[in-house]
Amino acid sequence: PTEVPLSATRLEAWAACGFRYFLSYVLDVADRDQPERTIDLGPLDKGSGIHRVLELFIAEAIDAGPPTPDEPWTDRHHRRIEELAEAEFADYEARGRTGRPVHWQLTKADILATLHEFLLADDRHRAANQATPERVELPFGLGGAEPVRVTLPDGRPMTFRGLADRVDRLADGTLLVLDYKTSKGGYDDIEEGDPVAGGTTLQLGLYAEAAQQALGADRVAARYWLVNTAASFRSPGYDWTPERRDRFLEVLTTIADGISDGLFASVPGEWDGFRGTHTACTYCDFDPVCPRDR
Repeated sequence: PTEVPLSATRLEAWAACGFRYFLSYVLDVADRDQPERTIDLGPLDKGSGIHRVLELFIAEAIDAGPPTPDEPWTDRHHRRIEELAEAEFADYEARGRTGRPVHWQLTKADILATLHEFLLADDRHRAANQATPERVELPFGLGGAEPVRVTLPDGRPMTFRGLADRVDRLADGTLLVLDYKTSKGGYDDIEEGDPVAGGTTLQLGLYAEAAQQALGADRVAARYWLVNTAASFRSPGYDWTPERRDRFLEVLTTIADGISDGLFASVPGEWDGFRGTHTACTYCDFDPVCPRDR
């Protein structure tokens, strides 16, 4: 895993379940896409669509001169984010991704409400942190941009590729890297506990390294931003400290060793009698083909 730039998502997959990693990245197996059987807009499509709208909206704001930390988004901005969302909706429809009409009408209304609530949450974020948006989709290892390079404690080099959703500059000069997530949560323990959650949340560390290497930042913080009303738009994360970086490198070493040694153990979790599968397998594409004695 040291020869070509890797993504954090790929290594997180091994940390979550080695067998899932084996099927996805070694055997290159994937579920067949069947849009004709779609009932509702899928969570991946919904998440990528919201990401795209926020990317375009914040990019336009930066180009026009971003608002000051204490300057709320105006009615004009709220109308603009709806226009961007409607264009994304039209793309969904053209690609046959939206499912049944009644479901789609409800989903569209939910996405629009989420985007408007996000702008209000962003007003609070910028005011509380004295933050000014500075970059969107910060690339590394893609499109000609230099990859992120880290050296493991044993001297092995690793390179990474990816895109950081957004970078804000705080009043004290700290660069805050934000990674939008449309999930409801699951990151609460990273602030006080293990910052990489046993290798399943590597992205913040990687984005912090990207901000340091690509932008020359001395002080960096990284946060997930839960773009979801059920999660109250929380932003769990942390300052990037030497202690957290040491843990990041320790876990990268374990993952690199495991992949190099061909260790692909399944991690199914406990049996869930209600769902008829294991807790970690509920939303896994490979659940139907995974061995019964997992």
